[in-house]
Amino acid sequence: MALLEVHDLDVEYLVGDSIVRAVRNVFFTLDEGKNLGIVGESGCGKTTVAKAIMRLLPRNGRVAGGRVVFEGRDILRLEDAQMRSLRWEKLSTIPQSAMNTLDPVYRVGDQLCESILTHRRIPRSKAWKRSVELAELVGLEGKRLANYPHQLSGGMKQRFAIAMALSLDPSLIIADEPTTALDVITQDRILAKIKELQEGLRFAMIYISHDIGVIAEVCDAMMVMYAGRIVEYGITRELFADTYHPYTLGLKNAFPSIQADRRLISIPGFPPSLVGIADEGCMFRPRCPFAIEGCGTRVPPMAEVRPGHWVACLRTDDVGLLREAAQEQATWLESAVI
Repeated sequence: MALLEVHDLDVEYLVGDSIVRAVRNVFFTLDEGKNLGIVGESGCGKTTVAKAIMRLLPRNGRVAGGRVVFEGRDILRLEDAQMRSLRWEKLSTIPQSAMNTLDPVYRVGDQLCESILTHRRIPRSKAWKRSVELAELVGLEGKRLANYPHQLSGGMKQRFAIAMALSLDPSLIIADEPTTALDVITQDRILAKIKELQEGLRFAMIYISHDIGVIAEVCDAMMVMYAGRIVEYGITRELFADTYHPYTLGLKNAFPSIQADRRLISIPGFPPSLVGIADEGCMFRPRCPFAIEGCGTRVPPMAEVRPGHWVACLRTDDVGLLREAAQEQATWLESAVI
């Protein structure tokens, strides 16, 4: 049995008098100790998927359909009290900015203790001892527990956010762009520490990022989203070696490389608004230079091009030509005219 199974997840937001279909027909599985990366531009639905799994959607959001099965139970059907007992105990999260987790007027040690004592009936002295262990586990000195958040660097704050997520030994951690606000050196150290911790503690992780390079470094499988839908999903190394969807090709070509002769290729245009949108055609069509007539009349179905590798595109049969053409910026400057 997989640790987490998501089946046809739909999420909507009510914005004024309009419905925003933020996530549609999302599916994936995640086994114990494995990592799934979710990548895509801002607004594609990555964070909404995470919040739906944690059942932390804002008041104007709701799950409109689907199932989220965690350890054999559909957590969307649990009572609020049951769900609260799962959060941090079994499911925890690392936010994009540590300041969203750390209260600026409390010492970080007190905040770590509080996260433990909320779920464990143990003496505070024991909770403090556990907090020291957690600080050292993420590479910080125990004396840092006496600091307030403003006395710590960005990297230190992020490490404490990781420690808080680990405080109750969860089975699954959802990391929502946890290193985006950090410089590249600190980001590399944080990623290395997460990988080291995972090897020892064997928790699974969903890693959300707009950086396809980070996903390639830390994730076993990856899911590429665009305008609320999955466009490509599979084993990370296979997806990078044999990319099928034009959007994924664009993301790969826009990622910086150490190769001196490799040019960055950008994707012109912007993601579409999802307000009141209808299911008519491929959402990437207005930005895709490879669009054909059928792209404008129906939503491309998810097709399994090889075992475990899913793609939503009508042009998988001639992907070889697409891969070659996608390496030229001039190709992307052509607008879809179908």
